[in-house]
Amino acid sequence: MSFVETRVEDCELPETWGSGCLDEVCHQMKQGKILPQKEIHETGTYPVFGANGCIGYCEDYFLEEQRVLITCRGSTCGVINRSPARSFVTNNAMILFEKDCLDNDFLFFVLQEFSTKGLKTGSGQPQLTQGILNSHAIPIPPLTEQKKIAHILSTVQRAIEAQERIIQTTTELKKALMHKLFTEGLRNEPQKQTEIGLVPESWVTPTVESVCTIKASAMSYSQLEKAPNVSDGVRVIGIKVSDMNLPGNEIEFRSANLERLLTEKEARKRTVPADSIIFPKRGAAIATNKKRLTTGYTVLDPNLIAVMPSEAVNHRYLFHWFNTFDLKKITDPGPTPQLNKKDIAPLKFPMPPVEEQEAIAAAIDAAEEKGTLHVRKRDQLQDFFRILLHELMTAKTRVHDLALAA
Repeated sequence: MSFVETRVEDCELPETWGSGCLDEVCHQMKQGKILPQKEIHETGTYPVFGANGCIGYCEDYFLEEQRVLITCRGSTCGVINRSPARSFVTNNAMILFEKDCLDNDFLFFVLQEFSTKGLKTGSGQPQLTQGILNSHAIPIPPLTEQKKIAHILSTVQRAIEAQERIIQTTTELKKALMHKLFTEGLRNEPQKQTEIGLVPESWVTPTVESVCTIKASAMSYSQLEKAPNVSDGVRVIGIKVSDMNLPGNEIEFRSANLERLLTEKEARKRTVPADSIIFPKRGAAIATNKKRLTTGYTVLDPNLIAVMPSEAVNHRYLFHWFNTFDLKKITDPGPTPQLNKKDIAPLKFPMPPVEEQEAIAAAIDAAEEKGTLHVRKRDQLQDFFRILLHELMTAKTRVHDLALAA
């Protein structure tokens, strides 16, 4: 998301509002303290805040009250955090001690709209100095209005946090469900021990190459670019490794970089078909461990490879199984990791009859859809929060104009 700076001098503020620089509304601003890395632990008594928010825990604190923090060093320079009461803050963050004219919650939110990110200096190691921050101006409504604004924004923020907790729980439940389904199935069968672990007695454990075709497309991305459209042709898309970063499991036609109409014969011969499972083939993309499904005839760039299931394998079942698997475990080590056919072909996977594959895939799809629904809700709330933050902090919408439930 691109950074857009909001400045007090560009806003038409109400007569009842004032404005002030941080050195005017804070009676003190100071960096945190140096804390040796060996004293920061994954668990502990008091949270430690640094350049990336909470970075661990320690056995000491020096801040008695909740405070607003501005990251003052590193790539996250200007990011606003908030430390709770009894916490430790490292020297990578600036601590604000606001005056009585400023509500702590309001200060936390107003600095997200009137951002300090544009004030950082330096390229190799960006930083924000106290001298620069002192002159940063923010709007100051009456204290009662500050509290109302902060209350409204806090309510939306809590709703976002609730969705994030649900997403985390749903993700964990889906992971547990997948483990259970791929080892026990749906029919309460007795299990047998195999090379890949316990599976139901009626299942087999074939190699990927014995029930799938593994290949790249027989046409390059550049060849598809030059291919003329034919009348009444079938749609073919070309995808690049960057398309693996698009949201969702499926590569949609609408998200393609390139689209052409080819003859049915040409499309069948030179592309990978719908329901192929796509993997990154080389480089840093392998570390993302992302896999995608095609939805139609697709040309892959040289950095991608496809697994095409036979009729004996439900493509969504195999796709979900591949999502339990870490690609880094089978890639050739080296400065440029490589994932080739020889790495994927010998992999063994648990394979029930097709009908059970379909039922298992449907169960995982349902769990995934529930998670997607909550991601969508969270994203909508985040969009609403950003709009509301801007409207309230620039006085385009006033709190007394909002119809709020009691």
